Amino acid sequence: MQIVGIAMELVIPSIAGFYLDRRVGTLPLFTLLGTALGIAVGTMSFVQFFYKNLSQSSRDNRRELDRSDRR
Repeated sequence: MQIVGIAMELVIPSIAGFYLDRRVGTLPLFTLLGTALGIAVGTMSFVQFFYKNLSQSSRDNRRELDRSDRR
């Protein structure tokens, strides 16, 4: 579900920028700004997701090692 959220963070600002460009008449300006914003926000969210899952995986691996040491 978080991956879908990250994908939406990438797409929605571009679509909003395109819509705003069509309304105002400045076609590439807001589309490019929206795309840049979407990429920045999506990248930050992906990095947070990656590190959260990486740290969870490390904790799980340490628990498994501790259990095997006790045997």
